[in-house]
Amino acid sequence: MPPGPPASLPAYRWHERWLHAAVLSRGFVGEALFDLEVARYDHGEAQFPDAPVLVTGLARSGSTALLHALHGTGVFASLTYADMPFVLAPNTWRALRRSSPAGSTRSERAHGDGLQISQETPEAFEEVFWRVFDGHCYLQGDGLRSYRPAADTFARYQRYRRMVQRAHGGGRYLAKNNNALVRLAALCGQLPRLRVLVPFRPPLQQARSLLAMHRRFGALHGFGARYLAWLGHHEFGRTHRPFRLDDAGYPGTPDHLDYWLATWIAAYRHVLQVRDTLPATGPIRLVDHDRLLDDPGYWRELAAWVEIPAASQFRFERRPRREVVMGASAGLLAEAEAIYQRLLAAPAKGGSVRKSSNLSVRTENP
Repeated sequence: MPPGPPASLPAYRWHERWLHAAVLSRGFVGEALFDLEVARYDHGEAQFPDAPVLVTGLARSGSTALLHALHGTGVFASLTYADMPFVLAPNTWRALRRSSPAGSTRSERAHGDGLQISQETPEAFEEVFWRVFDGHCYLQGDGLRSYRPAADTFARYQRYRRMVQRAHGGGRYLAKNNNALVRLAALCGQLPRLRVLVPFRPPLQQARSLLAMHRRFGALHGFGARYLAWLGHHEFGRTHRPFRLDDAGYPGTPDHLDYWLATWIAAYRHVLQVRDTLPATGPIRLVDHDRLLDDPGYWRELAAWVEIPAASQFRFERRPRREVVMGASAGLLAEAEAIYQRLLAAPAKGGSVRKSSNLSVRTENP
């Protein structure tokens, strides 16, 4: 039985919806706000740490839980729900709402996966910057295309990171952005101290979760659907646009498991291809989400690689898994399994390699 629809996303009142639409739906407004923010706050007198951390990959990989764990260490500055809708001018917005501080009430997010959020919870809002300044380069009618941002966009991005750091206490910049896959190679080449964490789960589990979320968010319409598009969230639902990272196609439609399995293959094959072009000490670290749940030492290992204290343990409730997955073709399963084994081996060089999940799978030939 498909999951029920999400709660209102988000439950804003009419005047709040109007403000979000006015600020987020028009690119020229975002550009103007950013220019105003830089002119007022980026004077170069403060030196913030220039060692950003990016969490990216395919949705439903445990990336949000990883973002929360990193943010919980207190080392990082990251956009939060309190920055909405002025995510391109967080300092300006904080000055405007100084007399009305954000509340701390927590509630479950619309995905229905148990993750609790509040106004001070970090979230994937960075993509608004890229959509405003580079949307014409990668947002195509048939999906999201790989591209290389221009030098002046990277210069803006550096200033943008500083603005987020200033607004959130001056810590290291931290962002979660699945769409960073379309510019992953360029980011790794342009940001010498960047650390990229790419979480992954067994392909069938992640593909099934993507299919479930696509059905769940397919019920969104009106403001909720427009809100996701303004934020650049095209992972699933009515606003879905597939990654076009190579010339590979996607079988069937998003209502079929094979489509999402092919999506998994395309995304993580691309990550491996980019990683293989970098030195062995390069900035990409593949993160086995299941191991993160089961092995406390793994979190400490990741924390050491990111160069942060591991005082805050990774906590995330493991949800029951459906043991039988039907409808996946044998050919896609074999291709996904080969990539999965490469992902498992990559982050554990010189150590033990985990084996694939014990899902019982019934396959259908295409």
